[in-house]
Amino acid sequence: MFTWLVTQRSAMPAPDHFLAPAEQAVYAQFTHARRQADWLHGRWTAKRLVHATCGADLPLTAIMVLSDADGAPYLTSTDPTIQRTLDTMQISLSHSGEHAACALHLGHTRLGIDLEQIAPRGAAFAQSYYTRAELDLLTSTPPDLYDTLATAIWSAKEATLKVTRHGLRVDTRSVTCLPSRPARKRAGYHGEGRLRGLASARVGGLCKPRPPVYGLGQGLCTCPMWSSITIRTALSPVALHGWWRTSNGIVITIVTEA
Repeated sequence: MFTWLVTQRSAMPAPDHFLAPAEQAVYAQFTHARRQADWLHGRWTAKRLVHATCGADLPLTAIMVLSDADGAPYLTSTDPTIQRTLDTMQISLSHSGEHAACALHLGHTRLGIDLEQIAPRGAAFAQSYYTRAELDLLTSTPPDLYDTLATAIWSAKEATLKVTRHGLRVDTRSVTCLPSRPARKRAGYHGEGRLRGLASARVGGLCKPRPPVYGLGQGLCTCPMWSSITIRTALSPVALHGWWRTSNGIVITIVTEA
C-alpha cells in the first residue's frame, strides 16, 4: 500500500515537539536558514504520515528520519519494537515553497515523490534537459496546458531519479517522462480545491497499476484526480509507474517500481 501527505509549513509546531535528540543535532548544524526550514518541514511531514499509517499512539519523537550517503531519507528508531515496524516502510520527501510532501510504501518497493510550482520553462531549458520524445509531446500540447505539462515532465524526472537513487547528479535526459493529459473532473466535482487543512484525515493507498487515490491530513486536496506518466529509463532494472496531478498551482508526481 502507498500513502502520501502534503503539509503547509504554517501548521508545523516547534522542532522540540517532534525531533528526536539525534535529529536535533543535525538540525543545529545547518547554516543556511532555508535548507534548515525545508529539512525540518520534511521530517515533520514524514513523521505525521508514519504516525497515521501505524494507527497507534506513537510519539513523533520516537521516529527518526535520517539520510543515506546519497541523500535518500530512511526511517529509524532507538526502540527495537518501533524499528521492526519502520523496517517495513519506504519513504520519499519533497519540498516546494511553503509545502512539503511525503510518500510512503508498506514494503520494499522504492518510490519517489516530487512537488513543483507550475512555472514557465522556456525553449532553452527544454532543449537542455528534455528528451526528444518529451519535446515532441510539448510541441503538440495546447498553449494553455504547456507550462503545466512542462512542469509535470520536470517533476516526474525528479521523482524518477529519487527512485533510482541517482538524483540530479546524472543527465536528466537519461529519463523520459511522458505525462498524459490532466484527468477530467468527475461529475459533482467543482474546481480543483486548494491545498488546505481538512476537518478530518483519511489514509488511502493504491494497488498497482491504479493511481494513489487519497492523501491524508493537513494541506491537501483529496479528490482523486490523477493522470498516468509513461516512464522510460535504463537507470532502473525494473519498470516504473508514474502518476501526476495538480492542486492550487502545484504539480504533485509519484513514481514507484513495478
